[in-house]
Amino acid sequence: MPDPINAGQLQQFTCAVNWMRQNIPQYTQMVSPLLAVIDAAAKIAGGRKTKQLSRVHLAAVGWNQEHVDALTAIRQALCDMVPLAHPDASKEVCLYCDASQDFWGAICTGVDQSDLSKHLSQQNHTPLAFLSGKFTPAQSRWPTIEKEAFAIVESAKRLEYLLLRP
Repeated sequence: MPDPINAGQLQQFTCAVNWMRQNIPQYTQMVSPLLAVIDAAAKIAGGRKTKQLSRVHLAAVGWNQEHVDALTAIRQALCDMVPLAHPDASKEVCLYCDASQDFWGAICTGVDQSDLSKHLSQQNHTPLAFLSGKFTPAQSRWPTIEKEAFAIVESAKRLEYLLLRP
């Protein structure tokens, strides 16, 4: 796939990759620089439609090596994508969440009952889902404990179908 030349092509790329977001760890953090370029192009183009964005060349909105690196990282993540497993009723479901200054993320895994007594590094986890998100400017000012709690609550809401099983 050739590198995008205009913002419309970049938007199409990010929309296509978005379909695989649950299989890509730290997706939001990886795609964030590209979305910033699309936002800047949308202001220049006067809208977010592909036809409008196609008139804006990436060089006009500050396309640089950081964006090329983000594009390369996303392509590599697609190649290295972790296959997700189907939930198994015989396995325990584990949820691991974390938050940083600007982003939050979570992974939901399944682990055999017999592995629960082992150290975490020796357990055999099968990934069920990945989640990530970017904090809004207001949320970025929250204390660390509230950011961590937000990651847990948001993950529990979105992954309720995996966490609450009969």
